[in-house]
Amino acid sequence: MKSLTDLAGNFDVSTVQVLTALRIVATRAGVDEIVEWTEKELEGYQKEDELPEHRIWKLSIKANLHNPIQGSIQDMHLGDIAIAEEFRQQATTNYCREGIWQLESMLSGQSAQRLGVEHPNLAQLINASNLLAEGWTCTHANAEFSPAHLQGVINKARQTAIKFCLECEKKGIDLRWGDDENTTPEERDRWLRVITEESTKNALRNAWETVWKSIFGADSFLRSYNRKWCMA
Repeated sequence: MKSLTDLAGNFDVSTVQVLTALRIVATRAGVDEIVEWTEKELEGYQKEDELPEHRIWKLSIKANLHNPIQGSIQDMHLGDIAIAEEFRQQATTNYCREGIWQLESMLSGQSAQRLGVEHPNLAQLINASNLLAEGWTCTHANAEFSPAHLQGVINKARQTAIKFCLECEKKGIDLRWGDDENTTPEERDRWLRVITEESTKNALRNAWETVWKSIFGADSFLRSYNRKWCMA
């Protein structure tokens, strides 16, 4: 059986494969906290889910402006001050809910070109704010962001998996994934018995709590814990 740490640290293997392996191991161990996280990272977050901070970022606004006397300006970068305050956060904030497999697909063959977020009413919001200089109107506007944000989300998920595997090694937990031709049925059954023991499951939970707090913060862990407790 293959070491999950080695798999996570092999950058020839996609992050989707790493998270899928971790999801299988966590499911077999019956550790719901890890299963839930891998499922959301792989398949995407729902609107009611709390997003990690690194999945939220500001968008830049690029607009075409027209003045009947001075002419037109193409692709001018506008600050968020060009949008009325009550609409500003909605129009200039991106909430990345897509799963890792979607993000890897989006970045496949992607150049450094910025990515757009569809917002059909953006030009109207800019004009309605009355914050442009007198005589100028917005004829078209786009909300954009760098693809580096998407790569950052993927990297964060992978580093979380690597850090968890290393934390498990510190605690003497041998995380294994998959079978190969050298794995006997007896070895596989023995490992499955160990991974489902209550002491191992508790050690996995403790390792996950340590990693989560170090990466996402203690407050984030408490919110996640309280939400599960309230739903129980």
